Amino acid sequence: MVRRIRGFSARACASPIRDAGARFRDETGISLDLQVCSRHCHEPVASHATVADVTGLPHFLAEVAELDGLDLVVAGAGYLTDDAEIAGILDPAHRVCVGYRRLALLVRPGNPKGIAGLADLERPDISISISVIDCLKGAHEDLFGPTHRSERIRPRIGLRVNGCVALVESVAEGKVDVGIGWSAFVHLAPGRIECIPVLGPPVERETTISLRRSARAPEAAVRFLDFIRCGGADPFLVRDGWILPEARA
Repeated sequence: MVRRIRGFSARACASPIRDAGARFRDETGISLDLQVCSRHCHEPVASHATVADVTGLPHFLAEVAELDGLDLVVAGAGYLTDDAEIAGILDPAHRVCVGYRRLALLVRPGNPKGIAGLADLERPDISISISVIDCLKGAHEDLFGPTHRSERIRPRIGLRVNGCVALVESVAEGKVDVGIGWSAFVHLAPGRIECIPVLGPPVERETTISLRRSARAPEAAVRFLDFIRCGGADPFLVRDGWILPEARA
């Protein structure tokens, strides 16, 4: 009998999935070995617009494609999962919505620049960071575009970074005044950043967990997918700031 399944996760999505894995192990005896993405963490600042790897895949998926023996993949945005299904990496028949993350304005504790909303991002004394890869790629457009603020806010973008950890640290370390990121990122740096909600229609992206087509333990992995689908990770997702799908809310 299989006693271990292997997964790969976007770094910012790992905490609730890892805790759900521990709960799954207690109930089934099957352990989840969860790796996290790491390729671009050593180069957090994107000095130029970051492009996809030579594989043509987004950075996160290029790392997934190179790893052997994976059973499950946790992606921080649905478009990444779509791309992986088209590329034959993930099985679309075994895809589960983990939950949703909402875009927000990330600031230092106490909100020292008094950021209240998008209008404040146009101020000349404000500097902004965005991520140019993976789950946050292009998300700032979804936030600025509906109110036609892109042209006025773009000059305030002073730092383009590679991924979630670099974005959080750019705010926590005071390199910028505001980071455009998911409200759930607060769990990555408790006490070091705060989240300012954005008024208006929310901008959200789906977090997914899917079966790798080349999974070595597909039956055990599908059991974990069913565990997630039935709410096995929900307490940990809510704790870390995810919004649950309506069917599980």
